[in-house]
Amino acid sequence: MKGTFWSKWWVLGLLGLLALTAVAARPWDPAEETPQPGPGAAWLCQHYLQDKRQAEALGVSVEKLREARLEASLARMKAALDAGRITQEQYDRAVAWARVRFEYLHPEQLAARVLGMSVDELHQACEAGKTLRDLLDEKGLDPRDFRQAMEDAAVQQVLQALEDGKLTTEMLARAALRGHFRQPHPRGKGPKPGQGARP
Repeated sequence: MKGTFWSKWWVLGLLGLLALTAVAARPWDPAEETPQPGPGAAWLCQHYLQDKRQAEALGVSVEKLREARLEASLARMKAALDAGRITQEQYDRAVAWARVRFEYLHPEQLAARVLGMSVDELHQACEAGKTLRDLLDEKGLDPRDFRQAMEDAAVQQVLQALEDGKLTTEMLARAALRGHFRQPHPRGKGPKPGQGARP
């Protein structure tokens, strides 16, 4: 299962599916400190702090807020199924990918792993006013090396989800055949951010 077929390049393209992990979808400028349309690597702390403020306003934890968002997303999928807009097979795949993104591929979990921190420590650093650039400087990590490590960590998480039975080889193959899986491209020739449909 972790052999040639499910190589890094087959799995790596999954990052292009994730609004939450835009690291692989667009180059990251370490000087970039303003919030972006999606919570990619450069927006890591800003995204967490935004969720924290919203959670506090609602009187819940960040975890509960994010779980509620997942449940709302799943409810929309179920409504589409009930209305006949999608098939049961499409619904099952969409739910599986949504849960994998939530449980295995959250950018804060990936970044904490790459930085050698716990997620709580990463959150504390964000709350203390640090940016991802600050954390990379502290760890002596080059932004390009960080991006590569994030991709590698995501690959391992996808393989773990496959091993845990959260995904099937058919789901990965379908995503690959539909053009989600990024292959090496000459500089400047890769797919543009946001291209490709969901699995």
